[in-house]
Amino acid sequence: MVAILKPFVTASNHFQADFETIGNVIPAYIGLRTNLTLTIKNRNGIEVVNPASQLASIVKKTKDFVQALRESLDRRFFPVLCDVNYVLCTIFDPRFKKGWIKFSGYSEASVMEAVIAEIQIRYRVLRTF
Repeated sequence: MVAILKPFVTASNHFQADFETIGNVIPAYIGLRTNLTLTIKNRNGIEVVNPASQLASIVKKTKDFVQALRESLDRRFFPVLCDVNYVLCTIFDPRFKKGWIKFSGYSEASVMEAVIAEIQIRYRVLRTF
């Protein structure tokens, strides 16, 4: 149980840092989701242990708990992937830039297209003042 909750403690500690920004929310969510994804499907469609999950090799009896935790995390945090403010802050954060996009399930081209469109809209609004 402690090993399952350890990534949450780490994420909480990062959020409590003195100079943390909302640019850390998406990478933290993706990191937690990756750790809670115990299996993935390989190219042949067969479920295998997720090599990116630190928990996959140690969780044996609490798989249902891990699945419920992941579903709860997705319900609460998936909307941040569609929130332009979180996306902009993550892209403009020099620690993350575009590196998180490939793990989000979205294509880099579509995310960047949306970011450019949002910046153009904001620029036009600012020019009218």
